[in-house]
Amino acid sequence: VKATGHNNRPAGTCQHKRNATMAAAAPQTEPENPDRYKVGDVGTDVDTTLQMSHDPTEERTCTTFVLQREDHTIGNPLRYMIMKQEEVLFCGYSCPHPSEKLIHLRVQTKEQPTTKVLRTALDNLVEACDHMENVFQDACAKFAAAHP
Repeated sequence: VKATGHNNRPAGTCQHKRNATMAAAAPQTEPENPDRYKVGDVGTDVDTTLQMSHDPTEERTCTTFVLQREDHTIGNPLRYMIMKQEEVLFCGYSCPHPSEKLIHLRVQTKEQPTTKVLRTALDNLVEACDHMENVFQDACAKFAAAHP
């Protein structure tokens, strides 16, 4: 009778030793720098960055954008504004992990560059927020006038 450990491996073998051996045998490739396609920083106090899955000088119809320091608060409205455009075939976003403050936004279009679609959606989102702020301010002013 042969003694076996976890997952029916011979007793005394460790998964981390096996993984280390496999990693040593695998060809070593240098990881790609995630800041390689950094589009730019927004603001001075908050380091909000937009990264792309490809060189931003290339016009592509399928891109994954990574928005640092963002979550569902901007992800869902931005996805909605992108999907309203007729040129868009697909748009979705995900938060890879709850403890990470970033979202992955995937956009696919028919022919128009995804960067243009994203910029249009951001402009539309700003307009919608400005409109909501104006409506709110007007309602507050009416309420204050009616209730001195």
